[in-house]
Amino acid sequence: MKEAKKADRIFAIGFLSGMVVLYLILRVMGAFYLTSEEGGNPRYIHVAKGASAREIANRLVENGILRNRWYFLVGVKLMRTDKNLKYGDYELFTGMAPIVAIRKLTSGQGSVHRLTVPEGFTQEQIADRVQHDGLMSKQEFLAGSQNEELRTRLGVQSDTLEGFLFPDTYYVAAEETADGLVRMMAHRFEEVSRRESIASPVYGEYNLFDIVRIASIIEKEAFLDSEKPRIAGVIYNRLRKNMRLACDVTVQYGLDKFGQPLTYADLAFDSPYNSYMYQGLPPGPICSPGRASLRAALHPETTNYLYFVSKNDGTHHFSETFAEHNRAVKLYQFNQ
Repeated sequence: MKEAKKADRIFAIGFLSGMVVLYLILRVMGAFYLTSEEGGNPRYIHVAKGASAREIANRLVENGILRNRWYFLVGVKLMRTDKNLKYGDYELFTGMAPIVAIRKLTSGQGSVHRLTVPEGFTQEQIADRVQHDGLMSKQEFLAGSQNEELRTRLGVQSDTLEGFLFPDTYYVAAEETADGLVRMMAHRFEEVSRRESIASPVYGEYNLFDIVRIASIIEKEAFLDSEKPRIAGVIYNRLRKNMRLACDVTVQYGLDKFGQPLTYADLAFDSPYNSYMYQGLPPGPICSPGRASLRAALHPETTNYLYFVSKNDGTHHFSETFAEHNRAVKLYQFNQ
């Protein structure tokens, strides 16, 4: 009888121990395998060349991709993949199963390219950058930038999305199409312009296409963000007085001579982008303006200034009268 009870006790202890072990195994297996693969929010991470499994695990936890780094570290050891984790930029997801993250990082699956578009880039320069980075050909990107549906939605009154491809850093999948990339950049423009247009004193008097044209001129004219609202004010003052804008940067765009000094022959160049020759805004934006330039175009500084000239140190001298402007030109441009 005692022996039977002892055997029952041993069996019960063994059974309970087995259940605990099974529970722990299932808990670990569940955490390792059964978490969402791509159901969470996207996160973009950069895995540096030579990064250790521990460093990568810490990055994954910090970004909310994994809940516990130990499952990841145990996994790469068991799968013998700790030396095969590939460096690069990845699109992963919050709550991702460690096994899925390991597979992506060892196979390169989910790897994305980090594309940086600087403020003030023209559409041509963006296309060159995209081609240089191996994402697609320049011709493919330029064809995508003619997207008629996007142009209609954004109120673009020109043949391309010049000025509406927002300068930013984008994470682009290797298989991304030109249409997909253009939509990504245009959507980012919509997000930023929508926020910046709140309580704008000029939105309504001028439409979005006008404002982007003005912002693109500001982007090319101003070096300091602090001067951008004042330059915006000069542009609006001149437009309201039906004065020609007389901006070198619009002529440079028409001649594809950004950053080069203009000659008298250049200023006589017959082009709708020659703001010395034609009144009003150029027919389209001359570059992709950044957030500060868009904000300045939407919230210009109220002044009586009608002129500005570079001091050749990144700042400008602003004038209310032509006589004062001429004196500033002689001083800062001709040292007289």
